Amino acid sequence: FYPLRIKELPAGSPAVPLLRPLPGQVVGILKDKKACIRKLTPEEAEEVRSLQRRYNNFGGPVGDWEAYLNLPDAFDLCAMEEASREAMLRAGTDVDSIAHFDLYSCFASSVNFARDALGIDDEDTRPLTVTGGLPFFGGPGNGYVTHSVATMVERLRERPEDLGMVSGVGMHMEKHVYGVYSATPGEFQLPDEAAVQARVDADGVREIESEASGPARLAAYSVLWNREGPSHALAVCDLPGGGARCYAHARDEALLAALQSEEWVGREVRLQAGSAGKPNLFTA
Repeated sequence: FYPLRIKELPAGSPAVPLLRPLPGQVVGILKDKKACIRKLTPEEAEEVRSLQRRYNNFGGPVGDWEAYLNLPDAFDLCAMEEASREAMLRAGTDVDSIAHFDLYSCFASSVNFARDALGIDDEDTRPLTVTGGLPFFGGPGNGYVTHSVATMVERLRERPEDLGMVSGVGMHMEKHVYGVYSATPGEFQLPDEAAVQARVDADGVREIESEASGPARLAAYSVLWNREGPSHALAVCDLPGGGARCYAHARDEALLAALQSEEWVGREVRLQAGSAGKPNLFTA
């Protein structure tokens, strides 16, 4: 998470991509910024011409299961959909009516998850950030949201007829919060937090098996590099029957190259059960 200064690298060190197959989409979380939020009554807010809140989501965030890889679909974050839907419902609006977004951007995947949950397609020209995004704006971890909310306040003061949405996530995409903001006062409605969380919980979970062998399908994977090149891959595999998953790794050089040059999610692989505390191994 924390970027190295060039001078800290040993002399003659080769340039090594930090992530593959998406180099350049890595994020540094900066810790040199602080923010605070002052809560005002409507009368105080009117006096200082502050943003008046139409809806700011929940007293507590909506959560997916603590181990998000237990979710039925590793790429379908139900809690994101439910949290954003509830925020817009209580604000009396929909995603097409929101002019400004700041979708939490710790990684590119976080933004893409939110776009999918909201139904924002690739052709939509609305910017997804008002700060420039966490990689460029910085922020002390999730404290970045205090800055994105403050920036949204400034944006909506300039355009009081517009609506803005700000989102935040937990450290492993487990908890989600959405707020819809307006500089024009509107009726404030509290969400039904219990009902929203119940809909998320009803989606069910998959068990994680510690050992597995035989055929499986890749649900998610990542190839890790060292200074010499790709060293190994880590994967989450769906086991036959649709009821369980397992973790596995791979070290075969040809397979590592293929994993980076082609999309392997959904492909069948072979598992060899780990032993004596060693992880499962997957091969093509």
